[in-house]
Amino acid sequence: MWKDKIKQKDFETLLEGKEKVQYKVGEIIFNIDKNYKITEKIGKGAYGQVVKAIDTQETDPELTNCAIKKINGIFENELTAKFCLRELKILRLLEHKNVSYYFILDCWN
Repeated sequence: MWKDKIKQKDFETLLEGKEKVQYKVGEIIFNIDKNYKITEKIGKGAYGQVVKAIDTQETDPELTNCAIKKINGIFENELTAKFCLRELKILRLLEHKNVSYYFILDCWN
């Protein structure tokens, strides 16, 4: 089961000292870890943009594809921050095969 695979991951190694690269998708610049390659734009909303990416270092084929969401100005407006926090709480509660795990790649860029 995919949840067992996720629990085995060492999340500290996912976040430590990785090289960043920039991708420009439309007018939005994504600063992401070097091991992710953006393949297409999925959508754009009032609070940000979502792209499909491939984790080139992932060995499990079920976990290779991922979505990356960049939220613009998350800390500039209290209401935006509340909406984003609510979304993360909902994702945490979802028990769906398409939602495996999430983590914050970069809060400040």
